[in-house]
Amino acid sequence: MKKTKLFGMALSAILACTGIVSCNNDDDIAVKPAKHPDYYISYQTSDSNIVRLNKKDGFGGAIVKANTYSRENGYGTLEFYSKVMAVEDAAFYDVKNLTHIRIPGSTGKIGYGAFWLCSSLKSITMPDGITEIGINAFSDCLSLESITLPDSLTTIGKSAFSGCTSLREITVPQSITQINQGVFWGCTSLESVTLPKGLKEIGWSSFTHCSSLKNITIPDEVTTLGTSAFTDCASLTSITVPDKVTSIRAYAFQGCTSLKEVTLSSNLKSIGASAFRYCPSLANIYMKAETPPSFAYYEGGFTDSTFTTCKLYVPKGCVEAYRQADVWKKFTTIAEME
Repeated sequence: MKKTKLFGMALSAILACTGIVSCNNDDDIAVKPAKHPDYYISYQTSDSNIVRLNKKDGFGGAIVKANTYSRENGYGTLEFYSKVMAVEDAAFYDVKNLTHIRIPGSTGKIGYGAFWLCSSLKSITMPDGITEIGINAFSDCLSLESITLPDSLTTIGKSAFSGCTSLREITVPQSITQINQGVFWGCTSLESVTLPKGLKEIGWSSFTHCSSLKNITIPDEVTTLGTSAFTDCASLTSITVPDKVTSIRAYAFQGCTSLKEVTLSSNLKSIGASAFRYCPSLANIYMKAETPPSFAYYEGGFTDSTFTTCKLYVPKGCVEAYRQADVWKKFTTIAEME
C-alpha cells in the first residue's frame, strides 16, 4: 500500500513538472533530481525515496503534458531536468505564482499557450537547443522583465509575447526570418528591439501598442511590413523602410505621435490606407523612389494637416513628377534631396 501511494505521489510530480518545483504549500511534494544515468527520468521525493521511470513506463523524453499543474497551488521557481523534449500546449496556463523558469536545451518546442497568463513570471532562461516557441506561449506574462532567446530558435509563434507589459528589451536571434503576427503586441514597456540581419518579414501587428519603443532598425533584407506593424508606437521618432520593401500595408505607422522623420524605400510601389495617419509630429519624409508610389485609397495614408506641416524630399529630377501625382501633389513643400 505504501509503495502504491508513493508511486502515485511521485507520478503526479513527474506529470506536473519533470523538474524542481518550489511550492508554497507545505503539503505539496518537493521534487529534486537524482542522478541515475540508466533511466530517462529519475527523481527523489521530499522523503528521500528514489523514483525511477524509464522508457517502458511511457515517460521516455519527458514531455510535459497539458493542464498538469493545479492553478490553485503556488509554484515559485521551476527548473526542468532530464530529457525534456517539449512543453506541450497549455502546460502551465494561468499558474499565477510561477516567478522563474529555467528550460534545458533538450526542450525542442514550447507549445501553444504553455505559460499564458503566468502573471508573476519575471524571467526565463532558454539555452541553445530550443527551436520553436508556440502561439501565445508567454502571452500576458505581465511581470516578465527579461528573456534571452537562443540562437537555435527558428520559429516564434503568433502573439508569443503579446501583453508582456513589463518587458523592456529583446534581441531576436539571427536564426529568425519572420516576426509573426502580434508577437510583441501590447508590450507597452518595450524600449529596445534588436532584429536579425536576415529578417524578411515583419508581420501584422507585430509591434502594435509598443508605446515605449523609441527606435528600431528594420534590417535591409526585410521585404514585407504587415498591416498595423507599428500602430500606436507613440514614442517612435524615426523610421527607415529598407529598399526591398515594395509595399507599406494599411495602418503600418498610424498613431505614431512622436514620429518626426521617415525614409522610404527606393522600390516602394504602394502605400496602404491610413499608413501614416495621426502622426502629428511628422516633419520630413525622404522618398527615395523616383516613380511616385500609389495609394490604396483616396485619402492617401496621411492626416490632412501633414500636407502643410511636413516637407517631402524626393530624388533629383523627380520634383515635377510628385507635383503631378495623386496625393503627393497635396504637399505644400516638395524639394530635391541633396
